[in-house]
Amino acid sequence: MEPYFADEHAVVVVMACSDAYVPYCSVAIHSVIRHASRERKYDIILFSCQVTKRHQWMLQKMAEPFFNISIRFAEVGPYISSCGLYTRDYYHPVIYARLCMPDLMKGYRKAVYLDADLVVLCDIAQLFDQELNGSLLAGVRDAGMLAWYGTQEHIEQVYIDTYLRLKNPYAYINTGVLLLQLEEIRKQYSARSLMEYAA
Repeated sequence: MEPYFADEHAVVVVMACSDAYVPYCSVAIHSVIRHASRERKYDIILFSCQVTKRHQWMLQKMAEPFFNISIRFAEVGPYISSCGLYTRDYYHPVIYARLCMPDLMKGYRKAVYLDADLVVLCDIAQLFDQELNGSLLAGVRDAGMLAWYGTQEHIEQVYIDTYLRLKNPYAYINTGVLLLQLEEIRKQYSARSLMEYAA
């Protein structure tokens, strides 16, 4: 996928969305647009899994009044479904789409990944403009997960200890808001290797 804007300062935002999540995704997109600066360009890319043409049209229409905002779709369903990824409860395999970003976005140096069920309360460019100083990505500790981890025999405690086997569980980050240095990640990992590890 190539950048929509010929502007190296364009803010790149990626979300993953299934057809069932379109209503929530529309709220997230609206919140990004509402706080966007008129001085910057925003390239919003939706990694989609079987989002209907009608729903795609409805989401893309949100950008029409704005000269500086683009909303595009990249269908990742076939790629993700071929990887045998673990999901439980209400989670959809499209949540793993963020792992494809380095390979699918070869024309991009950097991007912000946002879950489709959140609300942005400031200009997302503030996060996009952060320097990573050699790190591959930036995120924040997941307070909810840490609370669950501290609850004896909670399903998340079992997940972290048994499946993830983290050396420092209290450094677990919320992967729903990430700043990724795509260019640097590509040098060290392929999407296929990340997907295989996740599976």
